Amino acid sequence: EEIRPDVELKATELFNKAVELEQSGQLYEAIQFYRRAMTLVPDIEFRVHSRNVLERTEGYRGGTAVECEDTTTESDLDEEELQDLVARFQMLMTPTQAMCVPQFNQEAPHISCLPPEMLERIMCWVVGSDLDMRSLEQVSRVCQGFYLVARNPEIWHKACHR
Repeated sequence: EEIRPDVELKATELFNKAVELEQSGQLYEAIQFYRRAMTLVPDIEFRVHSRNVLERTEGYRGGTAVECEDTTTESDLDEEELQDLVARFQMLMTPTQAMCVPQFNQEAPHISCLPPEMLERIMCWVVGSDLDMRSLEQVSRVCQGFYLVARNPEIWHKACHR
């Protein structure tokens, strides 16, 4: 469903106010603003985060957006090409290589430290009892390793049986 720009702008303002309140320690007030923002636009956190990442990326490039010309459409990608993509990703991954690598240095352990079996369990949890395959697809866009884990036949088999 399409969200009007003025509604999204209002939700963004409410969300940013909630962030400010949370950072200043006013948690109860922050929750009220988060709720109002999410009532207007349920995925406002994702939208604001995506916009911030895009702005930071453009900042690293001197403020200019880099356009990529993509001449393929989803209808051009048939099942065989997608299977080739899985095979290509599998060839690129070595058995000792982590599923993903952190983009930035961090103190806490990264998700790449988890064994592949645990990542598969997490993917099953992402799908959940509601069969949220869209979220699984979103997770698979993170990196090649997550793409491969999300294509695990066991996950799809469990989803089909529910």
